[in-house]
Amino acid sequence: MTSPGRPRRAARARERLGLSVTVILHQARRERGLTRAELARRAQVSEQTLAKIEQGRSTDPGFTVVAAVAASLGLRLDDLVERARQAATAEDES
Repeated sequence: MTSPGRPRRAARARERLGLSVTVILHQARRERGLTRAELARRAQVSEQTLAKIEQGRSTDPGFTVVAAVAASLGLRLDDLVERARQAATAEDES
């Protein structure tokens, strides 16, 4: 039997990972000198969707949307997830 706190910890860990992904996507866009409108056009998503993702207001943007945004930034999904894990782990340790 699992303790009542275990599911909550797992949910918080997923939330931190998701927030780390949004921060990385935002930073990558800015590093490449792209506006939201330019990236949205390249990824074929709406500018509003991209804004919600970057601001952490989209609870589940969907795999294909995140994959399209990452690809438009030249990021491989495995690299994006690894960077997000590292950032979430660093946050846990601070």
